[in-house]
Amino acid sequence: MSKDDAKLEAWEILEETERQDHKIFQIYKRKAAHPDLPQPHDFVIVACPDWVNLIALTPTQEAILVRQYRHGTAKISLEIPGGMVDPGEEPFATAVREMREETGYTCKQWYLLGVVEPNPAFQTNRCWTFLGLDACLTHPQALDGSEMIDVEVAPLTTLPLRIASGEITHSLVIAAFFHYIERFGGWFPPSPQALAALSAL
Repeated sequence: MSKDDAKLEAWEILEETERQDHKIFQIYKRKAAHPDLPQPHDFVIVACPDWVNLIALTPTQEAILVRQYRHGTAKISLEIPGGMVDPGEEPFATAVREMREETGYTCKQWYLLGVVEPNPAFQTNRCWTFLGLDACLTHPQALDGSEMIDVEVAPLTTLPLRIASGEITHSLVIAAFFHYIERFGGWFPPSPQALAALSAL
């Protein structure tokens, strides 16, 4: 905790009511009070399930990428596999399932790279980034009814340029790659020494 953090105090939640249920998230109205403010304030909270992002590498150090149309931006987005954690499901189980369903690939080794909070200003969830190694095509895709996903395999070393050029723009995908380069010192294949410092799953 920093010196500035020590001055902060948590808000007291006075009331929280569900306003709208949109299946993949719920919107709440929250009334909260702070001891240094004269009156309570209203906030909007978006309750989302946790998500997972998957950096999967083949034995020849190629990354498994996916292309899909995103309705928020109304355009096709180049990303890594990922998805929502189902109720009662552990994030790692989601990682294995989403990898197989979206791409048909399975990985022989898995590691947790890190966890981020997508937008703590109003979202409640976390996004877990996993690294899968020795990814091989073992199954056909098993997409949901509304999913249309193309799979692409690209050398790991090409990804920095694809981010810099704006071809990859998804913020959580870029956050996942930050975890990767922080853990392995750059866009290099994972070394045994670096992997030993991670928790195998």
